[in-house]
Amino acid sequence: MVLGLAYIFTFNAAGSVLNALYGTLAILIVSNVIHYFTVGFLTATTALRQMDGEFENVSASLGVPFYRTFWRVTVPMALPSIVAISMYFFLNAMVTLSAVVFLVAPGTELAAVAVLLMDDAGDAAQAAAMSVCIVGIGLAVRLGYWALMRGVDRRTQAWRESREVPTGGP
Repeated sequence: MVLGLAYIFTFNAAGSVLNALYGTLAILIVSNVIHYFTVGFLTATTALRQMDGEFENVSASLGVPFYRTFWRVTVPMALPSIVAISMYFFLNAMVTLSAVVFLVAPGTELAAVAVLLMDDAGDAAQAAAMSVCIVGIGLAVRLGYWALMRGVDRRTQAWRESREVPTGGP
């Protein structure tokens, strides 16, 4: 709630250059990313710390540009974390009310805010149906995430599989 009020005071000021964002989808995205930033940041930091730091040194010594190393080595190795972060942001943005209820423009209808407005208007059945739709969409996204992660893991994380070393025993 504090974040939503802070955004109103910051982005709704008439003389502010950020006023152009007020009432748009961009301010809702920025608000949710900032609101849930810590989990995404910690996940990304953990994924990057698991990688060997010598990739950049080796590519630099071979004359490979940093962006090629980033796209061909770092992104594939961190892809499971990148997908997990995006899924986390999406699912939390689907159900958040605290900040976006202050930032929604009159022409924009978010599902979570619509549930709140329907319930306030006394339309409990419609609010419950919309809530079930939100849960269904969240479940579908989660199942899609699971299927995507199976493919991503097979394609990019084969290097993590442990290989059985013969011990010479029966």
